[in-house]
Amino acid sequence: MKIQTKRFGVIRVDAESVIELPNGLIGFPSLTRFVQVEQGQTGVFRWWQSLDAAETAFVVVDPLQVVPDYDLTGVESELADLGLVSPASRRVAVLATIP
Repeated sequence: MKIQTKRFGVIRVDAESVIELPNGLIGFPSLTRFVQVEQGQTGVFRWWQSLDAAETAFVVVDPLQVVPDYDLTGVESELADLGLVSPASRRVAVLATIP
């Protein structure tokens, strides 16, 4: 499918690449569907473009690329809520902020 975005223009999205968060992001409960967009040579940074709001995209990073021993202890119930009981089915990303 093709989607119109404010930041990237029209992009092509494969249905299997859609990231679904049933409860949305904290502070953005209506944003439940995203796609990861890579823009050139951005190092560890990627974009999560919302499929629910064309004007919304977040900079994300895989914390394991920055902190190799990043620990998800304590988030088991949240992972279970997402149906991610198998470690192989998990993709970890954190929102990056630049003060």
